[in-house]
Amino acid sequence: MIADVMEEETFTKGDVIFRQGDYDSKFYIVKEGTATCLRHEKDFARLGAGDYFCESALITRKLKQATVIADTEILKCLTIERKIFNRVIGSLKDILKRDIKAYNRFQASII
Repeated sequence: MIADVMEEETFTKGDVIFRQGDYDSKFYIVKEGTATCLRHEKDFARLGAGDYFCESALITRKLKQATVIADTEILKCLTIERKIFNRVIGSLKDILKRDIKAYNRFQASII
């Protein structure tokens, strides 16, 4: 069911997927390539195939907490819009909320 509703987006090296403070209504899963996460203009995480991001913004409706930039010549991401995410992924929200708490602890440790 999830695969049926996902769309593929392709970015090239240096493309900004979104900026810290932006509003975005998508959930992303890296299919191919890598991306860098920047918080307050400092590199703090690398994302590769299988990693996902923006779940916290969809669950909490907060603005983006980081800037994400494509590192490789081609970065392919699978995306799901907020409405579809809530309908399809809704049952996984407890797991994602747990991950958000771990992510927040990680962020606090690097600031």
